[in-house]
Amino acid sequence: MTLFVRGPRRKRLSNADVELMPPRDTWPAAAEPGGEAVESTPATLDEYHRMRSYLLQRRLIN
Repeated sequence: MTLFVRGPRRKRLSNADVELMPPRDTWPAAAEPGGEAVESTPATLDEYHRMRSYLLQRRLIN
């Protein structure tokens, strides 16, 4: 889950969801009621480095 926090509204829309959310066709299939639970897979080291670099470049973390 992602929580978007914005300051005072300066424009109609935010592009954050477009930049951060993967395309809908890459989402895993919805669970069926009564189906077996499927565990999430952790990010790979490469995925972690890419996410961290993204946040560092935008000065969201230091």
